[in-house]
Amino acid sequence: MAEPESLARGFFKEGLVALLFEGAKWLIGVGSPLVVGAVTAGTGYYQGLPIAYVITATTIALAMTATALLRFDDWRARRTAANKVVFLQALMAFEYERDPETGSVIGTTFGQFIFVLPNSASFPISIVVDELDNSIDGRVNTDSKTIRNRTIEPGAALTYRPDRIDLAHRPPKETIEGRLKFKMRYGRFGKEKYQISKHVAVTAKFNRQTGTYEQLLYDVPE
Repeated sequence: MAEPESLARGFFKEGLVALLFEGAKWLIGVGSPLVVGAVTAGTGYYQGLPIAYVITATTIALAMTATALLRFDDWRARRTAANKVVFLQALMAFEYERDPETGSVIGTTFGQFIFVLPNSASFPISIVVDELDNSIDGRVNTDSKTIRNRTIEPGAALTYRPDRIDLAHRPPKETIEGRLKFKMRYGRFGKEKYQISKHVAVTAKFNRQTGTYEQLLYDVPE
């Protein structure tokens, strides 16, 4: 039995096909208006039409061909899933323990990462998660059961929530850092070939007046 094609080889083939397609599209985009214009001008000339008519007809033919190619390119861009899913934002949500009399925060029970992936396509997009790691204050969830695969509806955004992390009712720290790293593939169902990955950190500083953490997101150098 033949061995299944490796993921890396599959992506290489997809990239080669895309490169060839873009090259052919560029040649057609540049050459088609010129060919149509030359044919129109030649036909008008050999038929003995006035030069003003030939110039006008050639200009119209060039404009119509260029417009048709632009509309085709726009139609193809709307149909492809490429670049339709992006990483928008990430933050940490916390569950607090409060003093029953004063209502002030006396402990942090759980923390959870939340990140958002909007879909700008006009069709549903399937998400396959290949890697997902996150930690808050150096702690992780060793019994995570996060659902890996999701669907983003057209024009909607996926709010992805890994399983929450136990912070052991510890008093709120002045500063907490969380880290999130993921690698995903997305596309139409069964054709999840486009990649999106991110490695970020969030620094949260506790505001005792509001009883919440104020957060700052930044990329982690690879």
